[in-house]
Amino acid sequence: MPPSGTSSGTPAPTTGQATTPSPVSNQPAGSPQSPTTSPAATSASGGVGLQPGAPPAPLSVDPVPGADTPITRPDTDPTRFHFNGRATLASGVGFGGRFDTVTFGNPAAGRRDHGYLVHNTGSVAAWFRAVGYAERRAKKGRPLFFILPDIALSFHLGGSRVRRDELAADNGHDVYRSGAYLGVQGHANFSGGVASTGRYGVYGKGSAGVRYLVGGASPEGNYGLVPLGVGLGLRAEIRPNVTLLVGPKLDAVLGIQGIGGWSRMTQLAPGADLILQAKTKRDTYVSLLGTADITALGRDYGGQRIFGRATLDVGVIMTPGLRMSLLATYTGWRATATPNSAQFAPEGQTWGAHTFLLGVGIGI
Repeated sequence: MPPSGTSSGTPAPTTGQATTPSPVSNQPAGSPQSPTTSPAATSASGGVGLQPGAPPAPLSVDPVPGADTPITRPDTDPTRFHFNGRATLASGVGFGGRFDTVTFGNPAAGRRDHGYLVHNTGSVAAWFRAVGYAERRAKKGRPLFFILPDIALSFHLGGSRVRRDELAADNGHDVYRSGAYLGVQGHANFSGGVASTGRYGVYGKGSAGVRYLVGGASPEGNYGLVPLGVGLGLRAEIRPNVTLLVGPKLDAVLGIQGIGGWSRMTQLAPGADLILQAKTKRDTYVSLLGTADITALGRDYGGQRIFGRATLDVGVIMTPGLRMSLLATYTGWRATATPNSAQFAPEGQTWGAHTFLLGVGIGI
């Protein structure tokens, strides 16, 4: 028996050369060995080593700014008011004119035997405009409701040239304004109503507003009036985004006018409205508004009056959200009174006035 502490087997050679023992594997033959990652290597790489059979870690991606911001979809609820591009809010510059002709004599006889006055005014102008047409449907699909805000304001700076004939001078009728002219003119009206659906139908509406003209050193020819009215008529949807309303109306007109100094005015005036609101295939907005009325009751407070106004707006797309705005407006009125009428010249008087404005500007 060999001594304790020694191994049995073939003794190592004594030739002085060292021999390397063959490695012994505990795995079956032909089975590859899986490499292992040392803790030191894992620590040096700054990450976590993959374990055998574990799925690969997902790639980390830096967040994109705004990627989590929700997208707001357009509001297409038909039960809410939508302008659908048929509106403009704009301001700009332009030029305007105001022409007043006053004759003295009995208008019923077609006479002006007491002379006449003519006032012609030209001006440059700065203007502001807001107009649009919106519709919505009831939850059951009918009827259809609509609103129409209509606001215009212009400031004028210019000059006036006046003349009068000898009869006016002999009867003591002096001119009302001459030389430099500074004035403001405009209107603000809000209409709303209900209409039948379909391509053709009828409508009914109510309206409230104000119209005014103040310019020159004298109140003559100026006014500040509040019309309140109702109307009905025909509605035509010529094609999508092209709507036409036309029909009669009845207005109660209250306020003051400058004839013989400031005097009150209270009248009932039937008339008519024309409304065209359109958006073309190129997203150009076109608005044409016309209104006119004539005195039926209240000649003692304001005379026999005829009033008319027309406005044309065109909004041409320049960039997304920005339009070039073109504006044209005309306002005309005439007041007549027979001899010995209150507030007018005792021999009878007729006053006719026409104003216009052409402008260009930028809007949305």
